[in-house]
Amino acid sequence: MRYPAPDRIRGLALLGILVVNLGFMVGPIGLVLDPPSAQADVVERAGWWLLRLGFESKFMALFALLFGASVMLAGSNPQRHEARMLRLFPIGVLHGLVLFFGDILHAYAVWGFPLARLGKVHGKWLLLLGTMAFCWYLTVTTVVHSFEVQDAGVPNSGPPWLRLATASADPSDPAFIALETEVVRAGPSVDSTLYRMVVFTYVGIKGVFQTGWRVFALFLLGLWLTRRGLWNTPHRFRLLCWGIPLGLLLEAVAIQSMSSGTPYAIRTTLAHELGSVLLSLGLFVSLAHWRGDAGWFTRHIQAAGRMALTVYLLQSGVMFAMAHSGYWGEANRASVFGLAVLIWLGCIFLSERWLRRYPTGPIEHLWRRWADGSCGQHASVTKAL
Repeated sequence: MRYPAPDRIRGLALLGILVVNLGFMVGPIGLVLDPPSAQADVVERAGWWLLRLGFESKFMALFALLFGASVMLAGSNPQRHEARMLRLFPIGVLHGLVLFFGDILHAYAVWGFPLARLGKVHGKWLLLLGTMAFCWYLTVTTVVHSFEVQDAGVPNSGPPWLRLATASADPSDPAFIALETEVVRAGPSVDSTLYRMVVFTYVGIKGVFQTGWRVFALFLLGLWLTRRGLWNTPHRFRLLCWGIPLGLLLEAVAIQSMSSGTPYAIRTTLAHELGSVLLSLGLFVSLAHWRGDAGWFTRHIQAAGRMALTVYLLQSGVMFAMAHSGYWGEANRASVFGLAVLIWLGCIFLSERWLRRYPTGPIEHLWRRWADGSCGQHASVTKAL
């Protein structure tokens, strides 16, 4: 029998991830995280603060903590785990190239590959290795942000996708947005596909070699917390819940700096990165108390968490369809939140119905069969409550 809390947290985190990802898919990239203009109304400014403070980076961190925890909970042998990571990588690459350029699966496969063997390492060494990985991530990110690329505008010649991919203009520049609108709204097409592939190539390399260090640190932290008994005795870790107010404070400082025009200052970067991790860690430990019998709504959230890979890819399919519809570029921040909730509710409803007939999600089933060979479909092995 599975612990219910990890599945419930995972199912809830799917909503937080969708809120952020959907913004990148239904409108110009440059308008998602850039602060609203001075002429924007109160709703638009409040939506931007809510996105940055409550969603951006937080639920991805929750997923990373859960991924590390799941390796310890599953108790699979290293060979099986490594086989699954090898198969997860091409799934992620295909997902990034075809559906959503912000894929995380490929980075999870790379940095998750050694986790089953690291699970046997002494706890203090896990924490030390995770701390070193996170500090290196902060160093690399700070250095990357210190380089400023000269704005040379948008090229005037060449295919639209190539002009967009090679443009050095600010993504919030009107000329960039106009070209992005031309490319995306013409799709699904060769131009939009090629552009998405170029963006994913950049994001994918960055996800492995830069943000991957942050992901790896959170993997190790989730693994360590699980080994220390988080899911059996979450009250022992209640001091970590202080990460919520501390994280909110640091994030508020960082967001204020971003809104004042200094998004890449060292103090802004450090406040944002530390704040998002502390907030996610506090939420992770707080939600670990989510136990006991499940009501109707909780059962649906838990079902989505049990087949999170399927739901994640399904959400990307819906976002892809919306990106190439007349709706692209028409949504404001408030409507994106509403759309994300509606899509998520549909996904958790379908998940609960699916699991009434089958023991696991369809993508999970195919992925495990591909990796395990004759092992076929099986439920994750976890301890009973």
